[in-house]
Amino acid sequence: MFDIYMKKFLVLFALIISTNVFGEDISNFEIEGLSLGDSLLNSYKKDYILNNSDDYYGTDVLHFNVPEFDFKSNTGYDTIQMAFLKNDNDYKIIQIAGAIFYDTKNKNIDSCKIKKEEIVNELQIELNIVFEDRSFSNDEGNYFIKTKEYENGDLIRVFCTDWNSKTEKKYGWYDSLRIELVTDNALRLMGF
Repeated sequence: MFDIYMKKFLVLFALIISTNVFGEDISNFEIEGLSLGDSLLNSYKKDYILNNSDDYYGTDVLHFNVPEFDFKSNTGYDTIQMAFLKNDNDYKIIQIAGAIFYDTKNKNIDSCKIKKEEIVNELQIELNIVFEDRSFSNDEGNYFIKTKEYENGDLIRVFCTDWNSKTEKKYGWYDSLRIELVTDNALRLMGF
């Protein structure tokens, strides 16, 4: 059953991206119908956004997470996350990611890495782009990241996160596969 959803997800993701790509501008790419630069207020009420936003990094950026029990995906994601600037009254998206959890015996980090490579290969063929490996590890876990960075600094990242057990317990986080669109200044503003 998961493979059927994943195939639909890959086809839809490739179609959405390939039909919206014009040059080196990722603002036309969509995840669950949302693009970089869109106002969250077009899809969610202000109170809902603020009640489901966190300041993970102590920066000028807030992360809005749609609660899993509220989220209904058309493309196979388990959840989506977006970021916006604290002082932006329009709540314009500067980062958006769709995530699929890999937290069961059959959906583990090894199967996540296989699926990540399938997605990266499909995108490279469909979009005629090349991804770089930017994997790394830290005290919280391992990050298996493939990145396409455009000349203007915008990024497409496809990655698996393998949290260590301490991090999983502390934050309640799950290992996951993420497809992320990031504006040129979003990572810098988040302290990366």
